[in-house]
Amino acid sequence: MKIIIVGLGETGCLLVKMLDNTGHDITVIDKDKAKVDDVTDRYTVNGVCGSGASAETLRKAGAQTADHLIALTHTDEINLLSCMQGKAIGAKKCIARILMPDLVNEESALMERYGIDLLIKPKADLADEVFSNIGKSCSNVVLVGGGITGGYLAEKLISSGRKLTILDDDFTRCRELMEQFPTANVAYAAGDITEVLEDENVDRTDAVISLTDNDETNLVISMYAWSVGVSLIITRVDRQAHVKLLHRVNIDITVSPTELAVNNIVAFINSAGA
Repeated sequence: MKIIIVGLGETGCLLVKMLDNTGHDITVIDKDKAKVDDVTDRYTVNGVCGSGASAETLRKAGAQTADHLIALTHTDEINLLSCMQGKAIGAKKCIARILMPDLVNEESALMERYGIDLLIKPKADLADEVFSNIGKSCSNVVLVGGGITGGYLAEKLISSGRKLTILDDDFTRCRELMEQFPTANVAYAAGDITEVLEDENVDRTDAVISLTDNDETNLVISMYAWSVGVSLIITRVDRQAHVKLLHRVNIDITVSPTELAVNNIVAFINSAGA
């Protein structure tokens, strides 16, 4: 199959790695020439430098005969436009990643309007995956990281009757979370995160979930929770070396939005080729 991948961030690069040497004809697109050159040097793929929202760039990449066009830039609107342009040119199947909650809530309408066959929602999907790992016996939960994923998860936890503490290092975001979730204990996690965890009596909680955007911060949080005997620890990590480190101390539940997105995309491609 002919596959075009727009956007060479972490997800795009991991997808290229997963699809390399699988017999597909792959072309990558990115505005950063250095990224395109790096990927085409390391893998058996073609590269085009330009905007994935440009019809001219998509034609250069061969979108008119593409079986799959996959838009994975960091900008939702570009991903949607790339799919719309790709479908108009002749791409058979289009996949777009979206991150913003207001767009996620319009999933069906967006798919119809932009000709999208699969929407990848890594932040919402990650929240779903984490929630599915939390047993019913976990009634008292500490969530570190109140960003988009944390917001999705907090809503699920509160709706299911859990007692929830949310820690975040952005004061403005803390105020937003307090307004959105008045029954939750929201704390501003400034300074040494281990001191904040100690002040919040993490050793008395049933579960600690660390979803910050920083692997190293998540590692520190998880190691502290492990050291004080928290029974369930769920950690967001993107680097494989960090996953291995956590597994050495029997912290087995790790989640990655990048891996989750790529696995969903590969499964969709494989099902289409079956």
